[in-house]
Amino acid sequence: MTQIDNNQATEFVHNDYFSFDFEETELPRIEVMAELNTASTFCEYVHRHAVRCGYQGESADIKSLAAFIAEKCNKADLTLGSGAKATLERWLSKGLPGNTADGRDNVYKLCFALEMDARQTAEFFLKAYLERPFNYKSISEAVYFYCLKNRLSYKDAIRIISTVEETAAIQNPYADDVTEQIGEQLRTIETEAELITYLTENRSGFAVENKTATDKIQALIKSCSAVAPKEYDLYYPYTKEIVVNNIDELLSVIYGYSARATENAKPLYKKSITKSDFPQLVKRNWPQREQFQQILEKKNASYDVVRRALIMLLFYDFFATATIAEKEAEAKRRKTGKEEPVAHVSWGLFDEFETEANTVLAECGYVRLYWRNPFDWMIGYCAMAPEPLRMLRTLILEYYLNDPSVMDE
Repeated sequence: MTQIDNNQATEFVHNDYFSFDFEETELPRIEVMAELNTASTFCEYVHRHAVRCGYQGESADIKSLAAFIAEKCNKADLTLGSGAKATLERWLSKGLPGNTADGRDNVYKLCFALEMDARQTAEFFLKAYLERPFNYKSISEAVYFYCLKNRLSYKDAIRIISTVEETAAIQNPYADDVTEQIGEQLRTIETEAELITYLTENRSGFAVENKTATDKIQALIKSCSAVAPKEYDLYYPYTKEIVVNNIDELLSVIYGYSARATENAKPLYKKSITKSDFPQLVKRNWPQREQFQQILEKKNASYDVVRRALIMLLFYDFFATATIAEKEAEAKRRKTGKEEPVAHVSWGLFDEFETEANTVLAECGYVRLYWRNPFDWMIGYCAMAPEPLRMLRTLILEYYLNDPSVMDE
């Protein structure tokens, strides 16, 4: 990939799909995903904000940059764990903070220390941390948003959070429970007293996490399960017919291998796909059966888990349906003696898939497909291939199943 300005990066990565020759027999260029996967983007964004705060060194001087930020943390009276400087050096040189509740909280602390406002924090989460900014249904993150928007300190945020948590929650049957609706309300609040009142009166609605997304995932599982047997028959024409009755059977069709860890008490694979050769930010929170079970059982699944599950199901449902329609049209033409060349299913459908996926993600309160996110890039890369579902399975085969260390001999 050529060197480009940050402002052009997202558009370039999107356009870069069209530079690949999918007729070549060589495997897809995983180095493109790897380039998006490095810690350099996180470090560059941290360095940019550190310079704005007075740092005069280079981004490559990790120790100096970490020391500067650690001092900013001290002045802001916040900590990033037992050793702030060592933690920062690890983030800046080896990878992102973990995508856990503690990891997100540490990124917010970093944003407070580097004197970001709410807009800058949102951009940092999306483009540097590759996570959703501001889960408004979290009391802490709702307060962080208010404080960052109004240039209040981290200490102010902790004080407000404590006040809200110490105030008895009101059981309000009319409480706001839609994430974006809560966000819109928070944007209009101007005083600390208004914020505390709003959070106290609506806290009961915050407990309903990911409801829209969970409902959509359940609908997609039903839709995908209906088309999977027919798509499977097209992909594996010489195997017996199948019936898809559960998430294990559905994922076996989508991915081209059994998603179960064991079969008849015998391990199928020595290692999870999370131990595969995919770049870290592709395989992190890969939608496996455990993730789907977590969502379907309405456990507290993370934003990234739910979003990736949605994207994978949207991808399969869209292209399985399109593939079946294409094959049926082709068979009809042959029957009538009209055997004109048929375009591959994905050609001309990439934009339609992108629009449909982004619409659903927005309805569920999630960030649209983002071409600098390595997982999104992989899905987009597959969607641009002549046979999108085959491309996904090819990637899984090459970077997971063909690795002798993950197969049971």
